[in-house]
Amino acid sequence: MIESDVALQFLVGPEDLSTLLTAVTLVGIVLGLIVGYQAYRGYRRNDSPAMFWLALGLVLLVVVQYPFSLALSVLDSAGLVSLPALGAFLPLVRETANVGGLLCILYALYDRD
Repeated sequence: MIESDVALQFLVGPEDLSTLLTAVTLVGIVLGLIVGYQAYRGYRRNDSPAMFWLALGLVLLVVVQYPFSLALSVLDSAGLVSLPALGAFLPLVRETANVGGLLCILYALYDRD
């Protein structure tokens, strides 16, 4: 796996990989917002609490995860923050949002009003 990473860096370069990562992250944000918004519309249209929890879970999974990663990578590349210095704080915030989002989605799937 390391050999393929090195080969990929020789083909596109580290700066191109950073740009590609930013572009893919932005696409993930937009797609997550679209899906979350559609779930919220379903909640408003049907007055279904399950759709509310689904929308909230999707927002926590996508809209918190991607912009958080994007903002930190931009701040790190600008030299404003050092990612290694933040240590375990970053994964803790990301994983807390992920677990919260998954719990909301599970509640939406298993809630029987």
